Amino acid sequence: MRSIVGVWDTKIKVEGMEESVDALYTFAEGGTFLDINSVKETNPGVWIGNGNTYVVTFWAFGYEGEQGQYNLKAKVRLLIRMNGADQLTGQGVTDVYDLEGKLVEHPWSGPFQITGARIEVELP
Repeated sequence: MRSIVGVWDTKIKVEGMEESVDALYTFAEGGTFLDINSVKETNPGVWIGNGNTYVVTFWAFGYEGEQGQYNLKAKVRLLIRMNGADQLTGQGVTDVYDLEGKLVEHPWSGPFQITGARIEVELP
């Protein structure tokens, strides 16, 4: 089976939110991870695992209010299972903190599910 290394087209469904979020997840050799998503975030992190089970941790930053001020950060933890070489599913949890490090409730707080498909090279 192929490893998780590569780029994945993913859908994120947060419990309590009606719409899912699109994201590109990149898993690089050596354990570097990158989440680029449709809510205009780019979030770096790390991953470990082998076979069909992987664990990811990354941090995201929140910008809210009229001026788009930085006012939150979130720790995201994710358990992923590969379903064959080119499909994955996973579940995770997001903890959202204010700038003083206090855990706060937020629409992104709590559990979420993902599904994804590996992006392959295609001829033009």
